[in-house]
Amino acid sequence: MELAIGSKYAIADITVAVDKTGQEHLLVVIKQTWQIGANGKPPRPAKAVPLEYADLHVGEPGESPPLYECDFVLKKNRCDVLFNATAYAPDDKPLTHLAAGYRIDAHQKAVRIVGPRFWKKALVGVQATDPKPFTTMPLHYGLAFGGVRPRKKGNQELFDTYEQNPVGTGYTATQSDPELAGMPLPCLEPFDPKIKLLSSPTEAYPAVALSAVARHWLPRRQYSGTYDAKWKRDVFPFLPEDFDERYNQAAPEDQQIPYPQGGEQVTLMNMMRGRREVSFKLPKLNNMPVRVLLTNYTAKQVQAVADTLYFEPDEERFSVVWRASVPVKRGTKEVKAIAIAGVCKNWWEAKINGAAGCTNCAKKHAANGTAPSDDECEETQSQKDIA
Repeated sequence: MELAIGSKYAIADITVAVDKTGQEHLLVVIKQTWQIGANGKPPRPAKAVPLEYADLHVGEPGESPPLYECDFVLKKNRCDVLFNATAYAPDDKPLTHLAAGYRIDAHQKAVRIVGPRFWKKALVGVQATDPKPFTTMPLHYGLAFGGVRPRKKGNQELFDTYEQNPVGTGYTATQSDPELAGMPLPCLEPFDPKIKLLSSPTEAYPAVALSAVARHWLPRRQYSGTYDAKWKRDVFPFLPEDFDERYNQAAPEDQQIPYPQGGEQVTLMNMMRGRREVSFKLPKLNNMPVRVLLTNYTAKQVQAVADTLYFEPDEERFSVVWRASVPVKRGTKEVKAIAIAGVCKNWWEAKINGAAGCTNCAKKHAANGTAPSDDECEETQSQKDIA
């Protein structure tokens, strides 16, 4: 099987994925990265960040917040907007409160950032200390409300988990226990005037951040389906009938948008050092055709959709992931060639007809693994000149 990419900036890989009906799909995942330029300047194509074959975490998997997930899921019905980001105080001047967030056209989200606070002993129970000044603050769920708290049942010591964010902080006790003194409160809180700062250890509080949420957290976990004895007896190893594709979304629900087409205005607020507000437009994203040639010489074309935006402001870059799939019966054994983006038409037509391909493209493809586009192909250009 041959994989040709008609863009020197894009990378791609394939796998076979199975839906909940047991149908196999050839899954094509494409990635491209752009450098964020000066304010107002269009992003510049850059060397693509590698595709991810495993989840990325802040620290140890399972014990720290996820930042990004494996790129190879079958389908996302919406586009995940994800951040591996830090909030920066304007002019590096220490402060105790700050807002950071983003806007993509009409969609927006912000987080209220509070300097480090701790529980301290009070006349009755505990109270929160005043926030300490800060200049930077990570925007992942490790600093959001959540965590694990101990409780006793008779002589047993048990633990309760805040299932919306087991790796956060502040989920400490069921009562105002003086032993909580010195324990930290969350630094990331909802940017909502109706929600006051966390001030009681018995308070139920929302977890908010800009990074990914893990598969086993609520509410995401509820979309995974039912894995009971009936499933084990009648359905295993396939997905349960009540599996919901919303489970594939790695972003919290308020960071999911319709598939972007390109041209959407992006604004990052207080997420780049020395740049309080950074604005740019997304590049064109609805021009990623995927053509698949089967071994029986049947050709299929689908349009890949941009379903993941991953911003890394500290690296001054963002990446886009496109996804496309085609039903197959025998996995990759059924596939002869795949062409992504604007590969040379002569090369593709030759493949469909069983020929080796465009002579010029064959040489270039052998040299760098990427079939040239029509604009790069000398053979195509000479034909245009004759016409």
